[in-house]
Amino acid sequence: MNTIGVRTLFAIECLSGKDIQHHSLYPNEQEILLNAGVRFQVTAHFQPSNDLHIIQLKQLEQPSSRIHPLTVVPRTATERAEEQRMKIEDPRAYNILQFREEFCRQCTWYSSIQLREKTLDEEHMKIVVKKMKYPKFNKVSLSSCKITLEGIQVFVDDLRSNTIVEELDLSSIKLQPSALQCIMEALSKNTAVKKLDMSSCEIGDDGAVYVAQFLLINATLADLDLRFNKIDDMGLQKIFSALCENTSLKILNLRWNKFNVSGVNSLVQMLKVNYTLTVLDLKDCGYMQSYGYTTRSSWNDIFRIEEAFNERKVPDSICYTGKSVIPLPEAPSQATSQKYSRDHSASDDQHSKRKTRRTSLLSRYTRSRSPSSSNDQSPSRRETDRRSSPRY
Repeated sequence: MNTIGVRTLFAIECLSGKDIQHHSLYPNEQEILLNAGVRFQVTAHFQPSNDLHIIQLKQLEQPSSRIHPLTVVPRTATERAEEQRMKIEDPRAYNILQFREEFCRQCTWYSSIQLREKTLDEEHMKIVVKKMKYPKFNKVSLSSCKITLEGIQVFVDDLRSNTIVEELDLSSIKLQPSALQCIMEALSKNTAVKKLDMSSCEIGDDGAVYVAQFLLINATLADLDLRFNKIDDMGLQKIFSALCENTSLKILNLRWNKFNVSGVNSLVQMLKVNYTLTVLDLKDCGYMQSYGYTTRSSWNDIFRIEEAFNERKVPDSICYTGKSVIPLPEAPSQATSQKYSRDHSASDDQHSKRKTRRTSLLSRYTRSRSPSSSNDQSPSRRETDRRSSPRY
């Protein structure tokens, strides 16, 4: 402060000042930085001499309602022209810029990452994985997206160590074997994902091998959806063999995959040693249909699967009809199987009797309508037969 002329000194009692002594050009001075928008109240005023005034101030508490949100500044004509130029000269850079703006806007309003039917490459996935590190984004859906192999690599590099994402939806993504292998290897090291949807990925038997290897290692996944994946007996055997050692999976959906006798045998063997799996969905798996429309061989396979479930003596559920996951009935006894055979035998006998009676009536009606019999009989007799004959 100058020593000549009229001087004014402020003595401020502040509540939220920041000490900037170590960031100042004058390290020997104790300097305080006051935040913008702070209000003060004059508490005292002194005048020790004619050329010196001292004003004492006290900071007032700032109400949170006075903090206004940032306003969106409309783009200028220059910015719009620059964007149009980028769109023409570098379409890929413009596409990434548009994706970044749209994706950031979506993440502001939603608590999960939802991208459907997008075409994603390496640069797009770099933007996505940055958001996957935020704690609120524990659900990620990339359903029906077209992801390049480079984009998959960026995604799996983050997925290996990601501890935030708990639900991952990769349904309806046509994954190449190499891409599927990378994803399964990354998930094998992941300890956070508990629900995985890979329905309609068309992984086939070759992809089922990678899924089986993943199930052998992973110890956190509890819900796995493998619907519509064209997995045959060979792939299902690999998965069931892995589940013999898996101790975390509780829900398994295998709708619209193909079972045969060897697949059923592997499933029964798995159920005898796996006590963790509690919900199994087998709707439209080959010849295994609902109870009312099964053949005798498929009914026997269903009986074997239910028996294996019930022998575990834990609360399980199984689904064949696809309407809902229905609770398993009590363990069927040998009498139930014998009753099923008797019911079918009785049904066959009744059908045979009805067929014989129908043939007999038709024969009688044919004889009564023949010319020879009509000439031999009297008119009253023919009228009686006509009334008693069945109509077809």
